[in-house]
Amino acid sequence: MSAHPSIRSVHVTTAALLALWGVSWALSYLDLGVGVALAIAAVKAVLVVLVFMELAVERFSAQATAITAGVMVAVFVTLTLLDVLRR
Repeated sequence: MSAHPSIRSVHVTTAALLALWGVSWALSYLDLGVGVALAIAAVKAVLVVLVFMELAVERFSAQATAITAGVMVAVFVTLTLLDVLRR
């Protein structure tokens, strides 16, 4: 069994997620485009996966599986967007 994240890292991550939520909320009133919102969402997702899902302390095989899944999702989304934009 792997080690659990420390209480301090959980609190820091929670504070970062709350700060990013505040930034998302504040930026929702500005027209900055979808890219900024997606970047903030990606950072929040990475924080949740690494700390709360404990991927940062897992074995390499679990990390490689998660990274491969993320890359495949990115490839599929990119191919879908390219298909839609070329029609």
